[in-house]
Amino acid sequence: MGRQAALLLALGVLALVPPSAGALGVDCEGPAGDPQPGTLAWDQREQNNVYCGEQRFWDTSTNPAFAAAEAENLAHTGQVDMEDPFRDPWRWDGKRFRYQEVSLDNGAGDRLPGLLFQPCDGSCHDRPAGLGTYQPPYPGVVIVHGGAAQQEMYLWAAEGLAEAGYMVLTFQIPTADNTGGDTHYDNSKAALEYFLSTPSRPATGGDVNPAWAQLDRRHVGLAGHSAGGVAVSRLGQEDSRVSAIVSWDRAQSTPMPADLLLRTPALFFVADFNCQRVPVCVPEPYTTPPDPEGPGNKGTDYQRVSAAGIDSMKVALRSATHLDFTQFSPGVGSRYGVSVAFHYTLAWFDRYLKDGDKKLARDAVARLTATRFDGSSDLHNISGGTWDPIGRENLPSRIAGRPVADRLSFHFRSAYSLNRGRDRCDDMRAGCSP
Repeated sequence: MGRQAALLLALGVLALVPPSAGALGVDCEGPAGDPQPGTLAWDQREQNNVYCGEQRFWDTSTNPAFAAAEAENLAHTGQVDMEDPFRDPWRWDGKRFRYQEVSLDNGAGDRLPGLLFQPCDGSCHDRPAGLGTYQPPYPGVVIVHGGAAQQEMYLWAAEGLAEAGYMVLTFQIPTADNTGGDTHYDNSKAALEYFLSTPSRPATGGDVNPAWAQLDRRHVGLAGHSAGGVAVSRLGQEDSRVSAIVSWDRAQSTPMPADLLLRTPALFFVADFNCQRVPVCVPEPYTTPPDPEGPGNKGTDYQRVSAAGIDSMKVALRSATHLDFTQFSPGVGSRYGVSVAFHYTLAWFDRYLKDGDKKLARDAVARLTATRFDGSSDLHNISGGTWDPIGRENLPSRIAGRPVADRLSFHFRSAYSLNRGRDRCDDMRAGCSP
């Protein structure tokens, strides 16, 4: 998605959601309630949900710190990038993580630019309180961006995971192939081969991951959004070297192959609202209750994986749109979508990629099944947020201590099936004992 398209989308949101809506007492944080369909209360909840689905736009567009960060990035890099300005890698290299620019051959005549992130080691300086240092080998994650998107839109995940001890690769699919998502699968395979390459087993064209000696190849995961979510949901099941999958709201009407052999634990996110036509993904109120197993056919992935006895989870985000996960500038989506998404993404990878640490694995399961959030996501959330006129600074959204039920969709069920189905919850918002 280009910057012009993003600006047009933001203008469309501006026309749909009047600025005065936030002053009308709309509560995007507390319990949403369970009014009966067909009542005025039900219709009002829908209108409130629409406003909450674009709350981040108002947060960022009225935040002087957001504009100042964009200006600083432009002065430093000389270019305007499609990213959350608080997350530009130059700000945090050697402080919150380490990174380098890389490129890889996709086997189709293209070189794909990429970013390779590593955790802090002893060389990091001025490290923020709470962030630790890590010793290799590091578990790894490859992140696949969505159709018509850019790798920088997912820095919230790439950098956050690196801060938490993971080696992370993002990469850019060629522009000509990046609109329909048709090549996401093939390019994802090439990126995974590059990530796992060594001097004795180089990837296509002789490419080698420059940090190959520090990667734990026994613990590698895949994460992807939209078309990237489709790609990783398939590739992660096919490739036995992949130990965990996270799909951030995969593309609609593109299910996994019916004969796919399921073997890999998979976490699926879905948003409250579907896109009208990408890149137009603005929230629209429902007029009647939708199928709670949806939206659309997106719930089938969780049903198939859990039915096969493979650990799986589906998290339906309240107020979220498909673009919650992109975090581009100007800001779109809900205020809390990415905070919640990162909480579960990190816990999922901690459970299945750091399972050698039994205490951490148990803690990860507790975070996945808890009825209140802890601070594990807040530690890595430095973007988005609202303006504090007293401290004159950005205040990122925080979820620690908040009830999980208040951040889940009231239309679509969130569920989990863990420990090969022995620990199961069919409706997390309704309440299940961990």
